[in-house]
Amino acid sequence: MPKDGAFEARLEALREEAARTGTVRERGLPIAGGPIPPAAAAPAAYYGQPIVKPPVWTWQVGLYFFVG
Repeated sequence: MPKDGAFEARLEALREEAARTGTVRERGLPIAGGPIPPAAAAPAAYYGQPIVKPPVWTWQVGLYFFVG
């Protein structure tokens, strides 16, 4: 990636915002081959079903494990 002035200025502004507030509001750039795929490239689930099912346990099960 070429190091131009605009890119370096934006990077410095993002670093300053992160140091000042602890978060960055702007969206970053997608990295090719990065560990987190973009949302549009997320794998489609089998027959349109979600990949991970919601939990069926109630709060009592968590309480049982905590107390036990």
